[in-house]
Amino acid sequence: MEINEIPMRQQSNNKASINFLTLFLLGIFILSIGVVAYYFTLLIASGSQRLEIPAKITKTERGNASSTFRPVGDKKTKGENITQKNLEKVLENRKSASDVGQTFRAPLTIGILLPEVLPTPDIAKANLSEWINFCTKENIQYETIQIRQRRILPKAVDVLILPFNPSLSDWAITYITNFLDQGGGLIAVGDCGAMDENGHKREISFLNRVIGITKIKPLFEPDSSSFKFAPLTIKANSPLSINLPLGARIGISASYGCVQAQVIEERTIQDGYWYEPYVTQGIPSEEIKNSTGLCHGSYNKGRFVWFGFAINSITGDEFSQNVKQQLIRNALLWVSQKPLARIKPWPANYECACIISGDIEHNFDNVTNVIKILKEKNIKGTFFLLSELANSNKSLVKAIANAGEIGLHGSSHIEFKGLPYEVQLNELQKSKATLERITRRLITGFRPPYGGFDENTLRALNKTGLKYLLRAIADGNSLEPELPDETSGLLEVIVLPKPNKDDYDI
Repeated sequence: MEINEIPMRQQSNNKASINFLTLFLLGIFILSIGVVAYYFTLLIASGSQRLEIPAKITKTERGNASSTFRPVGDKKTKGENITQKNLEKVLENRKSASDVGQTFRAPLTIGILLPEVLPTPDIAKANLSEWINFCTKENIQYETIQIRQRRILPKAVDVLILPFNPSLSDWAITYITNFLDQGGGLIAVGDCGAMDENGHKREISFLNRVIGITKIKPLFEPDSSSFKFAPLTIKANSPLSINLPLGARIGISASYGCVQAQVIEERTIQDGYWYEPYVTQGIPSEEIKNSTGLCHGSYNKGRFVWFGFAINSITGDEFSQNVKQQLIRNALLWVSQKPLARIKPWPANYECACIISGDIEHNFDNVTNVIKILKEKNIKGTFFLLSELANSNKSLVKAIANAGEIGLHGSSHIEFKGLPYEVQLNELQKSKATLERITRRLITGFRPPYGGFDENTLRALNKTGLKYLLRAIADGNSLEPELPDETSGLLEVIVLPKPNKDDYDI
C-alpha cells in the first residue's frame, strides 16, 4: 500500500490558516460583546438622566406648525374628575416662570443679522445688545452677520435672528427664504422687511410673504411725549408657552415700538395677543384675532417665530423677565426643530375649560333668555345671584337652578373689598343661607360685586364653606387658578380668573 505523506511546509500552512481563522472569529465575537455592552451602557445612562418634564412627542412631518407639538396625555388616557385635589397636584408639578432652568442645553449656533439701514441707531443697538447678552448668558455660540456684504453663512448656523431689521434688500430676503427652504430656523422681531434697502415701503412686505400675517401696524401711534405700556397675553397649549404659567401676561414698553397684526395663513399660529378686556373696545374674539403680538409657524422645511415687540422692551419686573428668558428658549428650540414637551394641563382628551356665567342683578327676569339658549345647546351655566332679589323672585330662581349652578353675588351688591372681616362674614353667611333655602342646593361659588376682594374676603369664604371665587382679569400675572399659601389656612378656597369682560361692555 502506498502512503502519500503531506509535506511539512503544507501542514504548517494549514495550521496557520486555522489559527488565523480562529483569531478572526474570536475578534468578531469580542467586538460584538463590546458593541452590545456599549449599547446597554448608553441605554442605562439615558434612562438614569433626570427628565424635568415627562413628555410624549408625536412624529410628524417637518414644517407642520399645527401638529409637531403635543402635550402629555391623549384620548387613551382614562378620564378623571377635575377636583381641587387634582388641581393642586397639577399646579404643584408644573414649573412656574421663576423655577425655569438657568442654562440653555441644546447645542445651537445662531447668526444675528445686523440691520442694512439704521433709521434709529439707538433702538437697533439696544435690540442687538439684548440678543448678544442672552446668547452669552445661555452659553450659545453666535456671530453677527452684516448682510450687505452678501457673505454666505457657515453651514453650522441653525437659526437666523432679525433683531431689528425694518429694511431688507431683495438679496437678503432671498437668502433668508432659501435658508428656511433648507430647514433653517428664523426669529423675526417687529415690522422687519417692511422697506427695501433704500427705505422705500414694499407693497408686499417680508412679514406678509414669509410669516403669513397682515394688517401690520403700530400698537400705539408715535408719541414721544408720553410713556406707553401694554400687557401681552401668551396663549397656553403652545410650544412657546412651555414652562410658563397658563395665560401668562407680561408687561411691554412701547418705547421701542410694539407691532400688532392678524394671522391669515393656516401655517401660522397665534401665540400671544395685545387685547385687553377692560380697555379694548369691540367683540373680544375679533379683537384678539386682530391684535397678534406673537406667533410661530412653518415656511417649507423651515420654522419661524415672530415677536411683535423687541425683547429689551419687556418690563423689568421679576415675573416678566423670567417669562422672557423661557420664552426665548422655547422659540429657539422650536425653530431649530429640537424636541419640546410639557405636562398637559387638562386630564384625558380635554384641551380647555369654559365657564359661562352671569351676575343676575338688574332686570332679573332677562335671565330667561339665557336659560332658553343654554337649554337648546345642552350647556350648563353658572348664575351668581343677589339674595335680596332672589328672595322676591323665588319661582324664577328655581328655574335658574335647573339650568345650571347657582353662585353667590352677595345680598345687595355692596363692595366687599376693604370691609371688616366680621361684616364680610355676616354678609356671606346671610346671603348663602337665603339662596340655599330657596334652591335647596349647596352654594359653593362666589363672584364679588365689582370684582373686588381682599384677605378678609378669602377668610370669610373659608369660614362660610364656599369653595371658589371668580375674580376679575385685571388681577394677577396669568390666567391660572390661584391656590392660597399653605400657611394661610385657606386651602379650601380657589381663586379662578375671569378671562373676559362682561357682555354689557361689548
